[in-house]
Amino acid sequence: MRHVPYKDSPPAVTATVAGEFALVFATSASVLPHIRSGRIRALAVTTSVRSPLTPDPPPNADAPGVCRTTS
Repeated sequence: MRHVPYKDSPPAVTATVAGEFALVFATSASVLPHIRSGRIRALAVTTSVRSPLTPDPPPNADAPGVCRTTS
């Protein structure tokens, strides 16, 4: 994975929808319309509980295959 810095979430989300990137970490406000339309698939949320806006993706701690670090 390579980090590509963007000033804001919307341009990064647009690039992801356009197929320039395979994934994006973004705010739910910037990706919610794309999740609902099916253009983006949410893999996990970074909160400790499921989001009421997007109840399908699990919290990061419960997502299968997500790498975690321990302190």
